[in-house]
Order: sequence, then structure tokens, then C-alpha cells
Amino acid sequence: MSYDIFCYKSITGIPDQDEADTVIEADNIKLTKIERSTTAKFAIVKALTQFNPRLETFDFDYDEIARLTTTTIEEAKNRFDHIELNTPDEDLAIQMTVYDNHVYINVPYWYKGEQARELFQYLISYIKIIE
Repeated sequence: MSYDIFCYKSITGIPDQDEADTVIEADNIKLTKIERSTTAKFAIVKALTQFNPRLETFDFDYDEIARLTTTTIEEAKNRFDHIELNTPDEDLAIQMTVYDNHVYINVPYWYKGEQARELFQYLISYIKIIE
């Protein structure tokens, strides 16, 4: 069980479920209807890791992905072109997946008391950076 937070830039300036679903779907299946911004993706990752240098990127094994999905390495790289940031095992567990047009944040429910307060302080900071 976890808290799942989706951050995306609304065209209208007002968050909308249908708009968010369209943005997320476009990134997930690489639709061209919505302009994708790799520049924004890298800028967000850079800002997040400058704020918290302990964040670690997950390195995809594209050779293994290609082998398991019977695709080419290039197809695997295109399919898995998001950047996953994780906290080290000894830190509060936060995972952020940065796509071209949205960021998905996932944190577990199990924190209580001071740990929960600290977790939400990090979340607020991360969301402000993403914004």
C-alpha cells in the first residue's frame, strides 16, 4: 500500500482528471499528440538531485529488457526512457519516476509520527521543485 502522487503541467492551469490521464497515457505509450519534453525531464531530475544528493537513479539493464521482451536494445531504450529516482535503503522510502510530461511519486503508508512528518516535508519540497 502506498500514496501515489502524479504531477503534471495542466494546459488550463486547473488540474483535471481527464487531462492528467491523457498526459500519463501519452508518456506511457509514447503518443505524439502531446508534445514531450525531455528537456523538462532532465531539468527536474537535476533540480531534485541538487536538493537531495542522496537520491539515486535506477539503471535499466536494456540488454536484459530486450532479451525478455524479444525487442531490440534500441526499442527497450525507447520504451524505458523515464528516469527513476530512489532514496537509499537507510532513508525514508520515496520513489519518483520522471517522464517527459509528468512525475509519479510513490511512498509507503507505514510511516507514523515524526517519520511521517519528515516524509511529508520531503514530499512538499519535491512537489515545489517539480512545479
